[in-house]
Amino acid sequence: MSKPILLQLVLGIFVAVSSAQETPSNPQDQNAPSPDRQKIFERLVRELEDLIPTKYEEGSKQEEAVKTVVYGFMSGNQTRISESLNELMKVDPSAPPRELVLAGLAYAANNPVGGKVLLEQAAVRHPKHPGIPLAFARLALIQSRFFDALACIEKARLTNSASDLEEAIRKYYEIACLDSLTVIEIRRNELIAAERYARQWEKLDPASDKMFLASGEVRFLLEKVDDAVEFLNRRSESKKSGTPTEVIVAKWYQAKNDDANYGKWIEDAHKKHPSNPLTQLEYAAWQIRQENFSEAKSLIASYEQANGESLQTKLIKGRIAFANEDFATSEKMFTELLQAQPNNFEHVYFLVLTMLESDDENKRKQALALAQRAYQNSPNHQLSSATLGWTLHKTGNTEVALELLTQAKNMGTMLPDTAYFLASIMADTGRKAQAKIILDPIMGTRAVFVFRDRARILLRSIQSEDTLPTPGG
Repeated sequence: MSKPILLQLVLGIFVAVSSAQETPSNPQDQNAPSPDRQKIFERLVRELEDLIPTKYEEGSKQEEAVKTVVYGFMSGNQTRISESLNELMKVDPSAPPRELVLAGLAYAANNPVGGKVLLEQAAVRHPKHPGIPLAFARLALIQSRFFDALACIEKARLTNSASDLEEAIRKYYEIACLDSLTVIEIRRNELIAAERYARQWEKLDPASDKMFLASGEVRFLLEKVDDAVEFLNRRSESKKSGTPTEVIVAKWYQAKNDDANYGKWIEDAHKKHPSNPLTQLEYAAWQIRQENFSEAKSLIASYEQANGESLQTKLIKGRIAFANEDFATSEKMFTELLQAQPNNFEHVYFLVLTMLESDDENKRKQALALAQRAYQNSPNHQLSSATLGWTLHKTGNTEVALELLTQAKNMGTMLPDTAYFLASIMADTGRKAQAKIILDPIMGTRAVFVFRDRARILLRSIQSEDTLPTPGG
């Protein structure tokens, strides 16, 4: 693929995240971008900086060059993209190849097809650059293709050790490989291997907060909880004040679906660090899990007064709004969240549920399109199957809906929301005895259950019909 064609591909990438409005050519332009575009710009800058081995000082020529690349990318102007990339390579010769830079921006702009083409071009043109097999490894990890990821990391490490890159750059890529290896082995539950890679990472990058979190998690998963806590407490004071140890441990228990210990640690965090912003957010999320929506709402209002709105507060406000049947607010929050994090299934799920509450036929069609896309991306995910099934039922295709919900039901332990969807369809189609059998076991669940109140109402309705006298009785 020639360079002009490569740049032509880039022109189509930003459509998913940007309007046709012209973007300022540099950050100092008086014609400032809209708030939404500014947030997109900031996210793309972060994504690009994560690809670059050298950490730039604020206000440096290198940092300005990165911003110019992102503005060029957002503008979709071939000349501007090419010139900005040339400038970045000039001010920082250690920057990754231009194809890898563009691929990173493509993936960040939710264009995996364009990103993959650019990555493949990078592999052809720069076969000796370790950043390229590392990028393929990270993609494989996202898709849970662990053996492919391991093979790519092995290639990245061999390429790195044989390269003529500066020692500091080679060290950066070796640390990045150890980071990915630790995560892969955690995901594969190969904890001894994960511990081995984490300890190598500790030696090379002893002050990294990311290393502390990954290495601490390995200790936790090996059931060395006291060791994990002691290790996390060795972080710098600035890091500990940013994310308290108790919050981190609470989230590890949450990932294990251990609500009792999650609650214990988050309550402890709230007692010890009541004014810490992350503690406040996590404590509000804990209130949501307990369905204490009024308490969560009060906590978030106080948090936003001091810290402003964030993606996390939008998520919590969206959940509260949905629970309170304030569907206008729920739709607003989850639409904005999905724009910021287009691959987050939780945002898709709640936006679909919210749109299904509308009488507007166009919104219901949008809900169906979102549910179908989520299912295509994750056909083996229970809630994506259940969501599409529920959406089909609500839009008039009950027969296919039942097939999908039956499929979802057989994907491991049935989730409460899946059970509610299936029971509702059973009740709507006259199979109320079967609906009751499905509902009874889930009513006392301590798991998050979005439709708990509606399930209660449905079960009461079925039970009241059971007690009605039969004709002639």
